[in-house]
Amino acid sequence: MAYVVAHEDTLEALEQAAKRVGYEVVKALSALPVSQRMARAVSILKPPPGDAALPDVLGEEAAWGILAGVSSQLWAEIRVIINHESYHPIKAPGISTESGLQIWCYLDAVDGTVKLAGLGNEPGRLRSANDGAWAVGLAFTEPTSKALEELLLSDFKVSAVTDGSVCEASSSRNPPFPRMAIATGVEVQGNNHGNHSYVTREGVGAPAYNSPCTITLHTSTNQRLSQSFVFLDAFQTRTPGDESLAGALYARLMNRNEGGAFDVLRSYGNLSAIVRNMLGWRCPPGTPHGASIDGTWLEAQCSGFLVVNENLHNLIPAVPIILGAGGIATDFEGVPLLNRRLSAGRCSVLYASNERIHKDLLLLIMKIRRSQEVENIPQDMTTTRKS
Repeated sequence: MAYVVAHEDTLEALEQAAKRVGYEVVKALSALPVSQRMARAVSILKPPPGDAALPDVLGEEAAWGILAGVSSQLWAEIRVIINHESYHPIKAPGISTESGLQIWCYLDAVDGTVKLAGLGNEPGRLRSANDGAWAVGLAFTEPTSKALEELLLSDFKVSAVTDGSVCEASSSRNPPFPRMAIATGVEVQGNNHGNHSYVTREGVGAPAYNSPCTITLHTSTNQRLSQSFVFLDAFQTRTPGDESLAGALYARLMNRNEGGAFDVLRSYGNLSAIVRNMLGWRCPPGTPHGASIDGTWLEAQCSGFLVVNENLHNLIPAVPIILGAGGIATDFEGVPLLNRRLSAGRCSVLYASNERIHKDLLLLIMKIRRSQEVENIPQDMTTTRKS
């Protein structure tokens, strides 16, 4: 199967910008004194308007200049999505919008804000120790004439998630997880899923912004659910039936002896959780990243990632990254997410490392829903009448 990168120069520029934004945001927030992380400020992207944690605002500010540089380099207005109805424009001086083309951008400078800004703070006490799992999410379309309400997830050709630990020193031979994942859209001839696919690679931070991403990332080849961790997030349950579905999923998945997973994971900040839990390496012998010197694959232990009623913004970078690593991304009905419109809003998502795990988890969801439908049938409809 031959991969032919469309608009190679544009994609390369967007990749470099994604790497730089991720690294510079983490660098800026790592330098923020602990005593200032509790402060509030005015954010452009985070709701509610005018009141956000200072790390969110400083993260956005670290990105604005880089995005303005992209606008100048590619001679196009950058439109940063606020929600499915509005955006924040960034345009280099002299650029006209008469061409009708713009680059749409998704930016979440801090996914998992409380990991930096604290939770339940009191004067002089910042409660943010013990974790630190947060991430920078970013995605770009190529120059397009599409309006915001027309955008599909597949329109985003470069997607990146940078873990908040990217500036920390680690062993280059065996890091615990990728610090930066970048998915780039490619045209694939003979692809059964349409004309678009992705390749997910490990990003390279400063000072090598211009260095190509050469190390591919992969989901696990493990096909046994009982020997896999499964991530389950039911924090966003808002629609009728979500809570009962989430409870039943947890009850089934935690029983490894009755068709469940080895264990069930949960962490606040889903973008960081995807990179930390779902991605690993298949490096050839001697590669200094992610593999032992003899070429042993270092795979993720987590093979499934389920979110009940997931936030739309998390889908934008996550779906391409999972697909580009060889995984599967669908809703709870098994419908592929790649062609979902942004205007459709939230949905429950199932990311799986391979076809077998996806089939097992989807079957589990279907069984739970069927049992709940039977339980909700009125008693007089389930009782056989005697003649």
